[in-house]
Amino acid sequence: KPPAWTGPARPAPVPIVSDIRPSDHGEIDLSDVRSSLRSAMWRNVGIERTGAKLRDVKDMLNFWARYTLDKIFDDPLGWEVQNLLLVGALTARSAAWREESRGCHYRLDCLEPRSEFAVHDVWRRGEAEPHAV
Repeated sequence: KPPAWTGPARPAPVPIVSDIRPSDHGEIDLSDVRSSLRSAMWRNVGIERTGAKLRDVKDMLNFWARYTLDKIFDDPLGWEVQNLLLVGALTARSAAWREESRGCHYRLDCLEPRSEFAVHDVWRRGEAEPHAV
């Protein structure tokens, strides 16, 4: 028979308090969002682009973000979809800003390369335009 515990009493667990409010946007199908995101990025932000398609996909990503980014997930699929939405939005934003064709990506509405876009663009939260580096 093991000896009885004679040490100090174990403290009660500390409750976890979060200032993140629960989402009120309802349930989402993460696999569906991921699949739709992959398809939309390929069609609108892939090799062949137009300003109209880039605007459409930015609106679509903003819509999905409203239902996904305010959720707290406890599994890698949820975190991955949130990250993919963020990266997709930044990619679409950068592609829309770069009104030119460069490398293997080309804009049907802006066929020629432009020297002012031969830079790296750095986007900062809350700013409408990038910083050229």
